[in-house]
Amino acid sequence: MSFGDDHILTKTESGYALLLYNYSSKEDIKRLRKYSINFYNLSQKSQITKFELSKTYGSSFDSWLSLGSPVRLSNNHWELLRRYTYPQVSLHFGNKATVYNLVSQVKENGAILFILELDDSVI
Repeated sequence: MSFGDDHILTKTESGYALLLYNYSSKEDIKRLRKYSINFYNLSQKSQITKFELSKTYGSSFDSWLSLGSPVRLSNNHWELLRRYTYPQVSLHFGNKATVYNLVSQVKENGAILFILELDDSVI
């Protein structure tokens, strides 16, 4: 539905998926990007699942850097990455609304995926 320099929005069978990202090159550092997004005329209850990846949460790249940037990963390193690199997940619930305002901040080289499910059965 929508694609830009910092987001991708798609429609699913039961709602929407919104990916917000903040890529920064070494020359163009974007420390924090703030968003305020409005969803209009939500005629059903909603559940929003938020998946956040950043240097703090779930970045396998940053975990690889902390391992010393090895050219080859040992089985032990792979296992560490599998166990300890996962996104921060949170759930939010909302009622029917004329306007639902989603406010978020994406950290440098981070990403947030929002799954908005519109269904009376989710709550």
